[in-house]
Amino acid sequence: MTWQRLLGLQRKPSRRVEVARSYSYKMNMGNYESRDFFCSQKAECDVDDAEEVGRRVYEYCRRQVLASVEEERQAGWKATAHPVAVANAREFEKRSVAK
Repeated sequence: MTWQRLLGLQRKPSRRVEVARSYSYKMNMGNYESRDFFCSQKAECDVDDAEEVGRRVYEYCRRQVLASVEEERQAGWKATAHPVAVANAREFEKRSVAK
């Protein structure tokens, strides 16, 4: 018998939840061609920490996807991409950095 039961105290059961977040990005390459980038992660945490853990998991996914997008850009996609796609990608970068 535990000391909690001896004193008449009941331990609250742990309230665990699973938090899942994802982030995707579609890069328009022009000529009806696109590249898709996606990341999905999940984490188990206490229900009281779910909001913070969800935010961190989302930010992790976002960083991973944007790093892959940057790798694709470094590989030379701008040379073959439609000019509008390049302008849209630059505008998205500006908004993402501002957040």
